[in-house]
Amino acid sequence: NNAGTDIITITYDAAPRVTTGSETTITSNSATVNGTVNANGLSTTAWFEYGTISGSFGSKTSPQSVSGASDTAVSGVVSGLSPGNTCYYRIVAQDNSATKYGNYMSFTTLDTSAPNCLISINNGALYTNSSIVSLTLSATDDVGVTGYYLSASSSTPLASATGWTLVTSTTSYTGSVSYTLNSGDGDKTVYAWYKDAAGNVSTAVSDSITLDATAPMITITSPTSSSTYTTTSNTISLGGSTSDSMSGAGVVTWCNSKGGSGTASGTNSWSISNVNLSSDDNVIVVTVTDGAGNTGTATIIVTVPETKTTTGMQAFYKFDEGSGTIANDSTGNSNNGTINGATWATGKSGSGLSFDGNDYVIRTNPSAVLKPLLEVATAAWIKMSATDTGGAEIVS
Repeated sequence: NNAGTDIITITYDAAPRVTTGSETTITSNSATVNGTVNANGLSTTAWFEYGTISGSFGSKTSPQSVSGASDTAVSGVVSGLSPGNTCYYRIVAQDNSATKYGNYMSFTTLDTSAPNCLISINNGALYTNSSIVSLTLSATDDVGVTGYYLSASSSTPLASATGWTLVTSTTSYTGSVSYTLNSGDGDKTVYAWYKDAAGNVSTAVSDSITLDATAPMITITSPTSSSTYTTTSNTISLGGSTSDSMSGAGVVTWCNSKGGSGTASGTNSWSISNVNLSSDDNVIVVTVTDGAGNTGTATIIVTVPETKTTTGMQAFYKFDEGSGTIANDSTGNSNNGTINGATWATGKSGSGLSFDGNDYVIRTNPSAVLKPLLEVATAAWIKMSATDTGGAEIVS
């Protein structure tokens, strides 16, 4: 009746076993994540930890209690995410003896939001005189703007359509591009769409501008509608009208070739008062500029005759040089003349010139006193040929 006792020690792996599963029900900002936990018969708590940086899990789902000795399905809701972002997650289970982590997995939230966008033509200008304009483009997107589409038509393009201009993906896009409007004066509208990496196409945005490439009209009607006018006054007042059917006539300005410039009063009916005039021709140009920057001009030449009050002898040609081609002015006023064709001969006193009817003495660029507008007296001693029966022209 011998008896003995053996002691057998059995060690159980009490730590829970965990497996990270795949995600379901993905939205633009959340998803349901899944996994399994075997609690090995011990009271166990399970949850999921997650984050948007690989290997960094800063958030976790609500904890769940798990029991039993078989695999139990566990799920949790990952929320607070941004559209189009990648989220990394793993399952975690903990009992009194250990904490176990599953392998991490990842998913990407849906991007269902199209970009928000704007367009502006020539910085919001109302008119342009050129069909080539500058477009300012801007758009934002949670994930990234990847392209834009421009058209004069309001029909929305598909994300796969030809004609898109692609850009480097960015959450905030701005750009300035050149664009050619349809030809012909009138209102022009440009439509723009933007798309993101997920293929979402924005609603259309647009801007409008009036193309006006036609110069405005301007006329001078006072003191005359003629292109020339003569006056003895030292000032003149002008008046007239303008017209422009597209962008409207704007400022009217004037300038005088003899000096002086300014701005007229009025637009469609304009007037200019007391423009200073100088002797001779005053070329006055009146210019109107329309809303698109086109200009139209009207010109009037106002002539003020020179007033000459010089008295006394201004030129005296003795013709006593006897040779050469120059007839000297003996008054000292330097109005010397050039002899053309005439020949030297004996005069009444000293030398003289012989003319055959086609010869002459000319003074080029004469001084003002030799261009009288009122009265002038000329005298000459002439010995006529016996064959000259038609008289002699002394000065012309």
